[in-house]
Amino acid sequence: AHNSAAICKVSKRIHQHVADHCDILVTSTRQSDLAVRNQRLVEQGQELVPLRKNAHSFGTQFVTLLQRQSATYWRSPSYNTSRLVLMVVVPLIFGSVFHGMELTTSMDVLSQLTFIFVATSFLCISMMTTSLPFVSRGRNVFYRECQCNMYAPAAHSLSLAVVELGYSVVLSSVFVHSFYWLCGLDGHYTRAWLWFWAFMTSSVLLWSYIGQLLVFWLPTPQMAELLGGGLASLSFIFSGFMIDVETLAVVWRWVYWISPVHYMLEGIVMAQYHHQTAPVVDVLTKTNVAIRDFVEGFFNHTFSPDMIGRNMVLLWVVIGVVQLLLLPWLLRFFIYCTSIFNPGTVTLVLGPPGCGKTTLLKHLAGILHVKGNEQVSGSVTYNGCKPSQVDLSSLAAYVQQSDNHYPTLTVKETFEFS
Repeated sequence: AHNSAAICKVSKRIHQHVADHCDILVTSTRQSDLAVRNQRLVEQGQELVPLRKNAHSFGTQFVTLLQRQSATYWRSPSYNTSRLVLMVVVPLIFGSVFHGMELTTSMDVLSQLTFIFVATSFLCISMMTTSLPFVSRGRNVFYRECQCNMYAPAAHSLSLAVVELGYSVVLSSVFVHSFYWLCGLDGHYTRAWLWFWAFMTSSVLLWSYIGQLLVFWLPTPQMAELLGGGLASLSFIFSGFMIDVETLAVVWRWVYWISPVHYMLEGIVMAQYHHQTAPVVDVLTKTNVAIRDFVEGFFNHTFSPDMIGRNMVLLWVVIGVVQLLLLPWLLRFFIYCTSIFNPGTVTLVLGPPGCGKTTLLKHLAGILHVKGNEQVSGSVTYNGCKPSQVDLSSLAAYVQQSDNHYPTLTVKETFEFS
């Protein structure tokens, strides 16, 4: 017991000696000629400005992200297989029903118009819905990369668009080659097949981009599914197949003109039927009418073959708008990052939200202000000295913090991110 008391007295004397020594050291250091000269150099020096926002050029970022996105798509067989199966099964179903059908009456033409609309619309919805869970799996990684400003937002958007473009071309080619011939569409007019393929490729690509945009814009995949379903329903209802634009109320016509399905449907239908002058029997009037005239009359003469090229251009304008809408969302995560890192030691502070990481950092910097309803326990020492005995402003600083809480990460993911 006597030895313990002696040790405690010696320990207190050592701590007091260290505290006095720290006060003398800090005071003498700040008043020394070296400190004064350094302070003058700091005041005379120029502000550090980074040469560029990102560490690498845009081309390097794009190539890196393109390789990663390609690997991600290639290593997701369930996603690619499900989309490929749809492109094969849908033509087989419609082909088994309509294969060998001859256009002899107006009802035959109407049936062919209907299954073209249903098949293309179903595939567009499928491309959007299947992309939602796939893209949402990469949200966490994407958020972490955006926080540290690893890549420019345009590089992210462009790499994802290019990879999706390649897969959309392959998938739409599989669908068009099987659907077009199995369902007995016009095989004597090559331009009709080419337009059908071009519009399907553009539409598949567009709705995949829309699915990606919804996942990035909305906080949860469930909200993306709900909003995506409503958006798709409005697009198909106001496409002109169920209700032509002349029948719509004036206040709703703007939905018709912004609906991408309208441009796809008009392009496919007009390319398929505008050259077909063979007569069919109109089941209502019992008279012969050309296929072209019946189709134009069915759409109340609002569809025109002269608009095929314009519709393709407008469809790609919509694709560009979707990509541009993605950029402001990406820029939100980059706007407060500067990519300036000073050399030194990095310490990783781990812990769940609310465990006190921010409180610890503020206490280390000497700027912790405890409110009336808050409680702080524990103590911090600097080489055995209390914070009140050390000039914290010369040792530590606390930068403004903006929290973004992510789902739970594994230890490996955390250290890879850090």
